[in-house]
Amino acid sequence: MKKIKTYFLSILIFLSASFLCAADRTLIIDDLKSGKWLNQDNMNVQFGEKQNQKFAFVLSYTECKTLCPMISNDLKKIAKQFSDLKIIIIDIKPESSKIDDLKKYLQKHKLSEKQFQFIKSNTEETDRIVKKMNLFYTKEADLEHFDHSTSIVFFDKASNKLGYLELNNGIDKKSFKRIDEILKNVK
Repeated sequence: MKKIKTYFLSILIFLSASFLCAADRTLIIDDLKSGKWLNQDNMNVQFGEKQNQKFAFVLSYTECKTLCPMISNDLKKIAKQFSDLKIIIIDIKPESSKIDDLKKYLQKHKLSEKQFQFIKSNTEETDRIVKKMNLFYTKEADLEHFDHSTSIVFFDKASNKLGYLELNNGIDKKSFKRIDEILKNVK
């Protein structure tokens, strides 16, 4: 009898977790729709318009001289391989970045505005969305640099979260295969 109770309890927990995960899949995009986000052209970003294509989010900031340029290089490779993927870079240091800095960053790293957007909001909105995506960033002791997630988060055309890929080890055939697996059921 105890085994049966444990079995049913396990099924109940599994089904509850599955339901919660499914319910949370679109909350991030719905949250982004309600926030005020500007892109590198100082235009309001309308996330509802993204539903006609696959897209991904990654964290960065314009003053970074170490990790972010390496991630940008990986993002270029991903964009070349998956030309129908829109990549949205979220500025995690919005209080010091100016709109012009976002545009200059894209140009400096040769990230095509056709496939990339660099967006910013206020610190509170940025914190809220980053937490919703299960990503992180923290200020380093010198208060000039940030430690942050190197994951890229993928979404389908209907704004459902599909999966993550870590970019901290560079991009290789295995990475492209993983992205292919994440995006394979998206039309």
